[in-house]
Amino acid sequence: MRFTALSFFGKGVVGVSAAAIIWALVAPSAADWPQWRGANRDGVADPGASLPDPLPETLEQLWRIEVGEGHSSPVVVGNAVYLLARQGEHEVCLAYQADSGEEIWRSEPYAAGYDMGRAAASHGQGPKATATVAGSRIYTFGINEILTCFDRRTGDVVWRKTFDSEYEATWPVFGTAASPLVDGDLVIVPIGGKGKGALAALNKETGERVWTTTDGDGPGYGSPMAFELGGKKQVVVFSQTALMGVDMADGATLWRLPFTTPYEQNVMTVVKTPDEQLIYSGLQQGVFALRFDTANGGKKPEEAWHNPGHWMYMDSPVIHGDHLYFLSNKNKGDLVCLDLATGETVWETGGRMAAYASIILADGRLIVTTDASELKIVEAEPDGYKELANYEAAPSTTYAHTALSGGRLFVKDTAHLTAYAFGEGP
Repeated sequence: MRFTALSFFGKGVVGVSAAAIIWALVAPSAADWPQWRGANRDGVADPGASLPDPLPETLEQLWRIEVGEGHSSPVVVGNAVYLLARQGEHEVCLAYQADSGEEIWRSEPYAAGYDMGRAAASHGQGPKATATVAGSRIYTFGINEILTCFDRRTGDVVWRKTFDSEYEATWPVFGTAASPLVDGDLVIVPIGGKGKGALAALNKETGERVWTTTDGDGPGYGSPMAFELGGKKQVVVFSQTALMGVDMADGATLWRLPFTTPYEQNVMTVVKTPDEQLIYSGLQQGVFALRFDTANGGKKPEEAWHNPGHWMYMDSPVIHGDHLYFLSNKNKGDLVCLDLATGETVWETGGRMAAYASIILADGRLIVTTDASELKIVEAEPDGYKELANYEAAPSTTYAHTALSGGRLFVKDTAHLTAYAFGEGP
């Protein structure tokens, strides 16, 4: 096991004690934030998490460190926080103590050349996909589709896969953004580039390919999700021009709905309602709900409702009770509450809030972190918009999703990772 790590930012060698590593690598718990949008990839925090009462006037900063560029979000397991970041022309996976910010390890950097193109230039060179922690492994998906499995204890590479031998382009126009899905023995990612790609499942221990879809459409930007629908375990994911359900067992396409947005940017992460409906959306397309019938084995979804008045672009929603909460792209950022049964708009803020916001549901409230580095606490209730607090969360743009674990908030801005004390947690 390594106990030293060379600092990229010229701070020399950082000694890390065995006790610190053991403390950081305690067994995962329900309070962890181990992947994109939390334990279930739905933006919902552990039910035991509680926010400060009363809410503080300002955020209590525990630490802030320079980590590198990118929109990849921090993930937290035990007392360790992990992050994939860009440093120069390389990507690197980083591990820090969650309570102090002390570095535990950093992986060996690997070259991550990426031609942004004019359309993607404003968002930088990434990475954009968030790491996934599963047991003693961490899975990262770099901006140009370098899929790596790291040992969580040491940062050593267990295996690494690239897909440039299969596809002329190994990222969509705006760079890879879909976070790896780990389910059972599989790690699942969309691969390929504009106009040609697939969904690939690999053995999580060896990296060997288990199955690959055959539809051939280019990848979207939303993260794949694992759902039981109509009695069938399937992966639901956006491609470049469709929403599709794939059999988890063999990669066979169960259903496919054409879905094309301006500039072919299918970005949001699909969520499932308690009554087994899927909520999805896209730029200028409205918000949809799909229902599945067990009689057809989850192969023929039907539209339950469609709200054309609001839509999600880069944002993903959370569900609380009978309602859906999200940042609509309409009116330059409009926080919205919809009725889950009908899709009708219950309330909206009126616009000009933000271009993007990550949303966490915790303790009956919404933690809304905007790209302008505002962190708002909002009541998750259908009676109307009620903002309880508004904080400055970071010194620069925040496109990464905020993480909440163990009574701490973790905010990644353009180049920094900041931890705040916020509420209680194990």
